[in-house]
Amino acid sequence: MKKFKKIIALLWAIRPGGDIHQRSIYLISKLGLNVDVKGTIPKQQCILVSNHVGYLDPVIIASKVKCLPIAKKELSTWPIFGYCLKKFGLIFYERQNVHSGVKTIYQSFKALKKGSNMLVFPEGTTTRGDTVLPFKRGMFGVSKITGIPVVPVRIKFDNPNCSWAEQDSRSLAQHYWWLISLKAINVTIEFFDPIFPNPLESPGDMACKVCDIICCTNVTSSDAFK
Repeated sequence: MKKFKKIIALLWAIRPGGDIHQRSIYLISKLGLNVDVKGTIPKQQCILVSNHVGYLDPVIIASKVKCLPIAKKELSTWPIFGYCLKKFGLIFYERQNVHSGVKTIYQSFKALKKGSNMLVFPEGTTTRGDTVLPFKRGMFGVSKITGIPVVPVRIKFDNPNCSWAEQDSRSLAQHYWWLISLKAINVTIEFFDPIFPNPLESPGDMACKVCDIICCTNVTSSDAFK
């Protein structure tokens, strides 16, 4: 019965229209996620850059910061689910497609110009959380051109089994069915200090620096730039 209620909550949260931030807060509460926030939640406009440990990452981050996620194009083709995500205004990109990458950057410029915060997962795929893959540099170039800072974000589940990678033996549906059987899901989200673009630093260098900050388990938001 509890699983059924959580599935209904998911369907209610992704129904067309509405506000991503408010829907994410609703879904977090219904799924029983206990979110421990470290660092300072950004107040100024920014580009949120996070590691990617599963399908709940955008929901967790969007429940704390109003933002517009960039998602892989495959999600837009899912029956019903994809249609709803399009109505939320998500930006979709096709991996390994240069034209799609250019279009995504253009759409990001437009969204930032309107005052939105962007959310990107520059690894380009999900992992189990035991490592962070090298970051793609696209949105770091957007930061340099616009002058809008990047805010590194790190997500970590207390139970590593709550993470889900595309290479996992269980499908997303199978993993979600297991996940909603849990009484509680504990996750930590850490916001690091904003990184402003440096004229002498390339987008690739900036991407490497942010990746290192998120990778380093001994770095905290207060001492990341000492």
